[in-house]
Parts: sequence; C-alpha cells; structure tokens
Amino acid sequence: MLRLLVILLVLANGAYFVWTERWLDPLGFAAPSVSEPQRMAGQIRPQDLKVTLESGVPPPLAGASAPAGAGSGPASAPAPYAAAPAEAASAPSACLQAGPLDAATLAALKPVLATLPAASWTLEPVVEPARWTVYMGKYDAATLERKKGELARKNIAFDPIAAPALQPGLSLGRYSAEGNARAALAQLASRGVSTAKVVLERPEGRVQLLKLPAADAALQGRLAPLRSALGAKLPLKAC
Repeated sequence: MLRLLVILLVLANGAYFVWTERWLDPLGFAAPSVSEPQRMAGQIRPQDLKVTLESGVPPPLAGASAPAGAGSGPASAPAPYAAAPAEAASAPSACLQAGPLDAATLAALKPVLATLPAASWTLEPVVEPARWTVYMGKYDAATLERKKGELARKNIAFDPIAAPALQPGLSLGRYSAEGNARAALAQLASRGVSTAKVVLERPEGRVQLLKLPAADAALQGRLAPLRSALGAKLPLKAC
C-alpha cells in the first residue's frame, strides 16, 4: 500500500511539472500566465521623453555660455556671489561709577565732565555715614616718627590720619560706630597703647556718586582725563 502511495505522488509531481512547463498547451491544458503585461505597457519609455520650457520661464539669452564640455571653447566661470554686508560688532556697554565725591572734588571734576556728552553721566546723592577712629596725635615731626617706631615694635598697624584737622597724627583703626571704636581702644590699651583716644574723623554727610550707566567703547576712549582728575583714591569701577 505504501509503495502505491509513493508511486502516485511521483506521478502527480511529474504531471504538475509537465503542466507548469506548458508542455500540455497544444493539448488544451494551458497553465495560467503569471506575468503582468499591463505593468510593462504602463512603464515610462525614457526614449519618448521631451524637454520643454515651463510656462513663464524666459528662454536662455543668446550668447550665454554653454555648459562645460558642450562646446569647443572654454566655459565661462559663474559670477561670484555678492558678499553680504557685515554688521559692525558693537562693543558692549559698561556701567562705571566713582565716589563718594565731596563738594571740593566735584567742583574740580566739573570742567572735565563738561567735555563728555551730557546724557552719558549722572550724579546721584548718597548719605556717607560717620566714621570714628582710634587716634594718636597731634605730634610734631620728631614725636610722630618716635610713635611710629613704638607701634611697629608692638606690631600694631597704623596709617596717617586723613582728616586735615587731626594732622599730623596716626589712625590705629576706623569704624562706622563709636562703640566699635571704643572696643578696639580697650584692646589696644591691653597691648601697651596708653595715649590713643576715640575721635570722630568724619561726620555723617551727603555726597555725590558719579555714574556712567552705559559707557560704550567710544565713551570709554574719552575717559582718560576723567580718570586722571579722580586720581588713584577714587577710581572708576564697575557699578
């Protein structure tokens, strides 16, 4: 039985092969076609394509250079693109200020400020707090030098007093409150300083703050006279 089944399968496969190879077409047993001729008929034939000008596009001018390799003469080079105008890079502006300025300093600065654009600077009133100092003085020249030597040997810092009414003398420290100055005096007394005292070096007052809110590169190039008039003690600095 099994042998018969194998023989039938072999015969069936052979018949299918003969049928698909279209050997039975003359006998009317044609196999269906698997090709799609309609797709071939719908394909674009490149040999039938034609290049035409689009409506509204002007034809090339007479005498225009031919593409490279199309003629005997050399192809003309395309015109270079016009460079876009470069925008000038503006230097960033800076806010500068100096002060506080008392009336005398401000009066000396007025001629220099008059040379600058009027809208480039302003004067802002500010309150300058009182300043207290631990003071030694007034001394003659010889006594002043002797006191400096004594303080140096005790490793106590000092500097010349700033207030004209207290010169010549020495300041052993400056404070915004009288109580802080007196506490410092007590510490100095424990280190052997017996002749110092607390004085008001500068009372509270109203002064001016010079401000240049938007100093660009052009304005900053004109500030040398102003810096010179302000001096090292009142430099222009960032706001």
